[in-house]
Amino acid sequence: MIFNGWFVKSRLKKALDMLNCGMYAQAESELRGILLTLTVQKKDDQKRIPVLFYLAECYMAMGDEKFENKDFRGALNDFEKGAALGVDFPDIYFRIGRVCLEMSEWDQAEEALDKALSLNPRYVKAHLLMSKVYALKERYDLSVKEYRILGEQGVPCNQELYLKGVQYAGNGEIQKGYEILKSCFEEKPDPVQALYLKGLRCYQNKNYAGAVLALKKAQENQPGYPDIFNLLGVACCGQKSYAEAEGAFQKAIKLNSRYMEPRLNLAFLYEILQDMEKAEGVFQDILSMDPGNVIALEGLEGLKNKKG
Repeated sequence: MIFNGWFVKSRLKKALDMLNCGMYAQAESELRGILLTLTVQKKDDQKRIPVLFYLAECYMAMGDEKFENKDFRGALNDFEKGAALGVDFPDIYFRIGRVCLEMSEWDQAEEALDKALSLNPRYVKAHLLMSKVYALKERYDLSVKEYRILGEQGVPCNQELYLKGVQYAGNGEIQKGYEILKSCFEEKPDPVQALYLKGLRCYQNKNYAGAVLALKKAQENQPGYPDIFNLLGVACCGQKSYAEAEGAFQKAIKLNSRYMEPRLNLAFLYEILQDMEKAEGVFQDILSMDPGNVIALEGLEGLKNKKG
């Protein structure tokens, strides 16, 4: 994620600022404009792909808002726009499947979830939702199959119940086996995810203190999740707690060395602190791993312009 006031000359940065502040319609317009510019300039796909990724994320965010407000047709329209970009995010197809299920369009839900699972065979939520779709279509044998895949993949569950459900299904009592397996794999509320989302909402509402508080609680419960530390760093920047922000970004990078967002945020932080040498070093590190990273390339160009 890239945030307000950092490298304002970059159109992509401006679009990402809008996206992360919940200004989805404006972000969509800006990203579409960037794609048009790249097309006119006849840039190759390597330049377009990052923009397409962010535009797909924008459509997912727009659709998520509509989904939460039970505007299922509007949500589906946004998700399908994201899918049409051809970026092949399994999350997009999962969302299409989920909203089609809410609309009782079971065949379309099955098709979308099948696509999500072809892109990520270990997508637990997609397997669970697919099992529900099959049950609604009274294909309990296929529902059981989805649960058995999760069991074979080592997804945590009550082993005693799992074996019992498999046994019932194997003995021909398929619907009863399905009901047992359903209770075995039933999703439970994730307190860490709830805290992360609370932190994100607080940040978007410029409640930086609330965001920091929620994210610190989240990282206490899940210290190995780099996204938490990345967003914590951004929220700390909002509070102007720059030393704490630097530590959070560095922790995120340590947890996942190929996670570009905290590296980019760290570079922009060094720009704020007027440490151009460190900022340049971080941008160079990013480009050594991802030579086509548009934001890092523009960041280096911005530093050169500042030096005159």
